[in-house]
Amino acid sequence: MGFDILFRPRGRAPKARAFQRFFEGRANYEWHDRGTDYINDDTGAHFQFFEGDFRADRPPCKLGQPWASFFMNYMRPFWFCHQAAPELEAFIREFDLDAELWDVSPDEQGPFSADEFTREWSNSNFETLCYHLDEDETEYQPAGLDAGLNHTYPRDKVVGVWQWNNQRAGMMAEVQEFDIVVPKILYLKRDDAIGTGVVWQDARRTLLPRVDHLILVADQLRRGAGADNEPEVSLLPWSEFEHVLVTKRGGAAVPDSPLNAVDLTDDERTPEIEALFRSAPLLGTNALTTVDPSQVFEREIMDEARRVVAEGDEHSDWKHLKVIVAEDRRN
Repeated sequence: MGFDILFRPRGRAPKARAFQRFFEGRANYEWHDRGTDYINDDTGAHFQFFEGDFRADRPPCKLGQPWASFFMNYMRPFWFCHQAAPELEAFIREFDLDAELWDVSPDEQGPFSADEFTREWSNSNFETLCYHLDEDETEYQPAGLDAGLNHTYPRDKVVGVWQWNNQRAGMMAEVQEFDIVVPKILYLKRDDAIGTGVVWQDARRTLLPRVDHLILVADQLRRGAGADNEPEVSLLPWSEFEHVLVTKRGGAAVPDSPLNAVDLTDDERTPEIEALFRSAPLLGTNALTTVDPSQVFEREIMDEARRVVAEGDEHSDWKHLKVIVAEDRRN
């Protein structure tokens, strides 16, 4: 189940292979027979563009048929629409296209608007989540759905994780000459709860975003407990790292957002900092379970969806949701 858009040229149809050449020049796209998949390994976002109407058997061959189409699944965290919006805007601008949004009546269609796309997909995504949370609706229940919908995390932090991971490639390019690592923020599942973590290798200067846990990889600072000189992996709560950091640097704690990061210079790698690698409890093999970012939902929105289902509120205008999505886009 998902949201689709059909595209038609306002003027003459683009030249042959123009569709493929456009996406070959953009990051995160993988080509297939009928189109291309956007797969962002850093954020977990994925959606598709097709030549012609993806619901048809073949690309367009008659005047008036859609020249291209777009598809993005529902049952995704709400930042997905913000990942897709700039890609849609670039595609439409390149080929001067009209866009027909799914579930928008023909007399209400107008020039493509990222805000309208965000609103329409988000509302449909919310309604789909409500549908699947309703125990009375059993027509379509994907495997593992119940567990997946319990993967929630505070909305502001979900957005912060997405923003950090989405900016990661650019940040890495900026600090490459200084040999600084910019880690990807991971979602970790521990005791049925979702938290965040990043990998911190003892031999690498690393920009550390504010997360719940640091995954310490000790090579130079290993304590000798591992076999065959393999690096030792341990898990350190951020609070323990922050205590040492604040004691050393003085001042206040790091603000509670993934967009606030700590950069420890080589001069700051004191014995107190290095001792963390030797004292944190070691993890056994396969002791960490990660969750794909596309399956971690905003807790406040999921709580509201459960309330809507429990109260049978079928006529909500989702005003709260529109405000949330607008705030995410501005950020």
